[in-house]
Amino acid sequence: MIRTALLLACLAAPAAAQDRAMLENLLRDLDDATDPKVLRAATAACILGEGNADAIAAYFTEAGWTRSDDTEMGMTSLSAPAGSVGVSLYDDGRICDVASEGWGTDTALGALQIASGVAGLGLETLPDSECTALRLTPSVTVEITSTGQDPVCFSENTSALRFTYAAAN
Repeated sequence: MIRTALLLACLAAPAAAQDRAMLENLLRDLDDATDPKVLRAATAACILGEGNADAIAAYFTEAGWTRSDDTEMGMTSLSAPAGSVGVSLYDDGRICDVASEGWGTDTALGALQIASGVAGLGLETLPDSECTALRLTPSVTVEITSTGQDPVCFSENTSALRFTYAAAN
C-alpha cells in the first residue's frame, strides 16, 4: 500500500508542475491591460502567488505595472501602464483584489474559470454568499462583484475578483 501511495505521489508531481507552467504561461497577457485576457493573467498571478503579496506583485512589475506601497494602510497597489485594471494586495497576504473598470462580472467569471481550469482547480460554490463566491482550494476563496464602494453582484461594465487566503504567508 505504501508503494502504491508513493507511486501515485510521483505520478501527480509532474501534473502539478505542468499546471503551474500552464498558469505561468497565462502571465504573458499581463503586458496588455487593454485586452480582457489581462483578467485571466491577473487571476493566474493571484493563484500562483498563494497569498504572498511580494510574489504576486513581482508578476505585475515584471510586466511593466507600477507598484505603489502604502505601509501605513498595509496595502500594495498595482497599476497597468494602460487600460482600466488595477490590483490591490494586503501586505499580510490575506487579499488579492483584481478590479476592472472596463469589463463586467461575466468576463471576470470567465477569466476565473479559465485560470482555475488551467491550474486543475475545481470551483466549489459557497452557499452562504449573496454574490458569486467560490472555493478554489481549502484555503483560497474568491468572490466576484462589481467595483465601487457599494458593489453589486452583476455589472456589465465593472468587476472585482477578490481572492481571500485563509492563512497569511
